[in-house]
Amino acid sequence: MNGGLVIGAGSITPREAGAAGLAAFFFAGRRAAFFLAGAFIALAFPFFFDAFFFEPFFLPFFFLATCGTPCQCARRVPRRRLGLARECTLCAPGVQADHPSDRSDDMRALIQRVDGARCEVDGRVTGRIGVGLAVLLGIHVGDTDADAAWIAQRLPPLRVFPDDQGRMNLSLLQVLAALGPASGVGVLLVPNFTLCASTGKGHRPGFDRAMPPDRARAMYDQVAARVADAGVPVSTGVFGAHMRVTLTNDGPVTLLLDSADHRPG
Repeated sequence: MNGGLVIGAGSITPREAGAAGLAAFFFAGRRAAFFLAGAFIALAFPFFFDAFFFEPFFLPFFFLATCGTPCQCARRVPRRRLGLARECTLCAPGVQADHPSDRSDDMRALIQRVDGARCEVDGRVTGRIGVGLAVLLGIHVGDTDADAAWIAQRLPPLRVFPDDQGRMNLSLLQVLAALGPASGVGVLLVPNFTLCASTGKGHRPGFDRAMPPDRARAMYDQVAARVADAGVPVSTGVFGAHMRVTLTNDGPVTLLLDSADHRPG
């Protein structure tokens, strides 16, 4: 042989195949690179014995296309592109994951405007409010104090309560001032790691991106304390317990706060 693989009327050299594999890895992702590498191996099998496998130029590209490298954050997520940064799809800025539900790694608060809500654990009421906000809080592994502060500072002034004309124009602080503390106005804050679920693949949600319980508990307590410091009564669930939350959604009005919204770009 002369160092080339004849396909149809043309030929492919190992150097050209290596360049094509690298281009596929950059622009089309690992699946295309796997396909290209597999097709080349199948077609070039006789060439392996004649030319002592691949030219050195091709070997590193073949390795990168088939093996990949884990992220330095120690998550079990391969890098989606070769790139220069040692980051996975959850860490790399500007790189999207495989599904819209997997694109955020920030603190999430699912907010419901309620006429009343309570949380029970083993038949015991751990938290109860009247008119106010029932908040389910999901904390991701990468969340920081800045995320907790942003979520907490957004809750009290959020204008989701109706004014005299029925428009959502009043905040929880204004409702509290109008009805008084004895009315039960407040926030029911419930930890809910299932908001961190990854649902892009398979039928069982994955929760690998939820913050470990010991750290998440401190972050949850921080959000509750910050809301209380703003002058709003806070009732809570029990972290790590099986809770039953009962509420009457008024409207219904349901909002999702994502701390990614406070980050530039």
